Amino acid sequence: MLHFKTFLRKETSSWVTFVHGAGGSSAIWHKQIKDFKKEYNILLIDLRGHGKSKNKIYDKLKSYTFDSISDEIIEVLDYLKILKTHFIGISLGTIIIREIAESGDDCPVLMLNLNKYNDEAGFPNGSPYKDYINVLEDLLPRVGGRIVWRSASLGRAVGEQDIDEILAAWYPSHQSFLDLPDQPGAKENFSLRKICVKSAVIHRCNGVLP
Repeated sequence: MLHFKTFLRKETSSWVTFVHGAGGSSAIWHKQIKDFKKEYNILLIDLRGHGKSKNKIYDKLKSYTFDSISDEIIEVLDYLKILKTHFIGISLGTIIIREIAESGDDCPVLMLNLNKYNDEAGFPNGSPYKDYINVLEDLLPRVGGRIVWRSASLGRAVGEQDIDEILAAWYPSHQSFLDLPDQPGAKENFSLRKICVKSAVIHRCNGVLP
């Protein structure tokens, strides 16, 4: 994943993501962030091969195209669970921002949630957990989405990750996923999620279903 740095004002503040140009790094924005962080949450990203995102092995594994760079920025946004952000860029950064805006993100997406629940959630039969799932099942159709699959984890075959449940939520477009927080019931869903979910890893996948 690309190297990034955040400046958090408060949870309800809007996000601003800064994307530097070719040959630069996120360090070029030091003057701008002094003022922006007074009103916004800030995300600074070093593009691949720049700043602290230099990794020779990583460079060999991936092509260096506008599409791939855009996907790498979106990967950071998904990792940080930033659903909406303003963008500011310079030179190459402006091209990448336009690529993100005009990209194929408006095709169906599948969000694969690997969830670890708190004890008080009562997974899989407790009231907080069931309330969370019920509210989520009512919320997703408001943006045209739905839960397509969920299952309790039967244990780790390989690796160290400890999860309780795998939940796959389908959205007709990336924009519909971004619109979710504005829907009726979203606040209740996020409140219940905060109570129930101890940790989660979310993978953004191609949502074209067979």
